[in-house]
Amino acid sequence: MPRLFFIIFLISFVKITTCQSESARKVFNDIVDVIAVYGKNKPNLEIDENGTNVAYLYKSTVYIDQKVIDIAKGFKDDSLNMLAFILGHELTHYYHNHNWITRETKNDYKEFSFMQNIKYFNKDSTKRLEMESEADLKGGFYAYLAGYNALENTPKFLDKLYEEYELKENVSGYPTLNERKKICVQQKEKINRLKSI
Repeated sequence: MPRLFFIIFLISFVKITTCQSESARKVFNDIVDVIAVYGKNKPNLEIDENGTNVAYLYKSTVYIDQKVIDIAKGFKDDSLNMLAFILGHELTHYYHNHNWITRETKNDYKEFSFMQNIKYFNKDSTKRLEMESEADLKGGFYAYLAGYNALENTPKFLDKLYEEYELKENVSGYPTLNERKKICVQQKEKINRLKSI
């Protein structure tokens, strides 16, 4: 009897995880469909199981951690919107050529990560802030065009990500947590103006 219970539990867990992964893929594809006009090849989506990086872009692949998908699920009705925030952000980096990490520098800089490992990167922090702001604005707008409200509860989502990944609020060369949240609020206001246009 215990063995049967374990098998049923395992099947249920795999089914739930697969369903969550499919949700992430659907959000990813919805946003890609909106921005595909840029003429670049469609990027790939890989779901990491390692639990160390939130999300990052490397070459033509967006990587998102399964843990992020699980955290987003905790936002219930907003879960897809939270995934749209992360994926829209990374897709903006891809479609607007923010992917500067090469095979040679990948090991030195760990990967271009959404919020982690950026301390190893020595690019101009002003340019970095501009690209992050652009990724939030355009990613949020692309997500909106794809049917998602990606910036509404993002400050709470960022708080949860920082907590779960045990990230420092201040990382050298990267916007602080408070700056990230402020960027999202400002970008949400800009998007609201763009919606009416």
